[in-house]
Amino acid sequence: MVGDGGKVEARLLRQDQVAHQVARRMFLRHQLVAELDHGACVSVACGGWGRPMRGERAAGAGSTPPAGDRSHQLARAARAAEARPGRPEAGMAATREEPILGLDHAVVAVPDLDAARAAHATLFDLPMVADGGGQASLALANIDLLLVAGDGPPALAALALAVRDKAAALTLLARRGLPAAGPAAPGPFGDTVPLAPQAARGLHLRLADPAPRRGGTAIRLDHLVIRSGDPERTTALLAGRLGLELRLDRSNPDWGTRLLFFRCGDTVLEVSHDLAAGITDAPDSLWGMTWRVPDVAAAHARLAAAGMPVSPLRVGRKPGTRLFTIRDGAAGIPTAMIGA
Repeated sequence: MVGDGGKVEARLLRQDQVAHQVARRMFLRHQLVAELDHGACVSVACGGWGRPMRGERAAGAGSTPPAGDRSHQLARAARAAEARPGRPEAGMAATREEPILGLDHAVVAVPDLDAARAAHATLFDLPMVADGGGQASLALANIDLLLVAGDGPPALAALALAVRDKAAALTLLARRGLPAAGPAAPGPFGDTVPLAPQAARGLHLRLADPAPRRGGTAIRLDHLVIRSGDPERTTALLAGRLGLELRLDRSNPDWGTRLLFFRCGDTVLEVSHDLAAGITDAPDSLWGMTWRVPDVAAAHARLAAAGMPVSPLRVGRKPGTRLFTIRDGAAGIPTAMIGA
C-alpha cells in the first residue's frame, strides 16, 4: 500500500507531467508564431535570448518563408490546438498573461543584518531602509529587495510574484496544482500569500499586489538564477503552472549546463541544471542575481575602489555585454553586474 506521502508525490508528478506538456506546447506555439510573424530567429541572432523582445527584430525579420517551409501551417495548427475545447492547454493559453505580472520583490535571509545592509548599500550606491524589526529594504528600478535576519547561512529565501487579482490567481493556481500554503501575511510591501513549497519544487513563492516602483535608480534586475535537479519538472512549474513564457532552452556540453530562460515581467528567471549530476529529486533552489547597470565599467571601478572583491571585467555571452561578479557575493548571495 502506498502511504500518504507516496500518494501526494504521485499526484504532484502527474500534475507536473500535464503542466509540462502544456508548457512545451506553448513553447512550440511561440517558436512557430515567431517564425511566421518575425522571420526565422535563432538564439545567436537574438543575442542569446531566443525570440526577440518587444520592439526588437531578428536579422531577416519579415522575410518570406522559403519554399517548402510549413511553419505557417504548424502555427495555425498550434493556435487551433490552444482554442480547442476540452484540452487542458486551452484554458491556460487563453489566460497566459495571467496570473503573473512579474517579480515584485525578493527576500534575502542573512545572519548579520547590519553587515548585509552595508554590503548592499555599497553594491548599489544607495542607502537601505531599516524598519527596526529585523528587516531592511531597498528599491531598485524593477524590483524591491528585502533583507531579513535569519539563523542560517545567507540565502535567497523567497520570491514575491505580482498578480492583478490575488483571489483569482489563487483559484487558477490551485486548479493547476499550486495551492496556497496559508493565509495572507503582512509585510513591508503589503500583504503576500505564500504558495505551497511542496508543489513548487521546494521554492518559497508568494503572491503580491503590484506596487508602483519606488526606485530612484537605473539599476535593475536582469535575471535571477534557479538551480534545478530536474529541469522538466521546473518547466512544468514555471511555464505550465505559473504561465511564464519559456524563451530559450539550451544545453552546452562546454559549460556542462542546461539553461532555460523564462520571461517574468521585465526580467528573466534562468534555470540552471548540472548535466553531469543528471536528474535528481533534490528540491530547486533560488541561487543568485545579475543586475543590469547603465555603465558596467564605472560600476566595476567604483566597487573595486570601495574594496569589494570583484572579478575582472569580461565579455558576456550575450553579444554587446560585459559583466563582472562579486567574488564573495553580496552578503553571501552569488551576484553579478552586467551592462554595455
